[in-house]
Amino acid sequence: MGPLALRAGAIDEVITRCGAPVRECRALNHPIRHARARLCLGTALAAKGEHERACEALGGLVRWRSSATRRSVNVDEAKRRMRELECAPP
Repeated sequence: MGPLALRAGAIDEVITRCGAPVRECRALNHPIRHARARLCLGTALAAKGEHERACEALGGLVRWRSSATRRSVNVDEAKRRMRELECAPP
């Protein structure tokens, strides 16, 4: 839903929909959903021009997965977007 809705210009809807799973305390039960939601939220906030909040969302994903032993494409993408936004290191 996120990338397609962003292309359609429904940024506020994407922020609402992607923000809900981020606020839930179910990251351990649904880690992939949580990671994708954080990436989606950060992307939408950046598209809206809310760079500080975007950096916070993306940095949260990077911090959360920092001790993981397996590579994550979501984290790789979050790091790339953080570099584009010139975010401070998480």
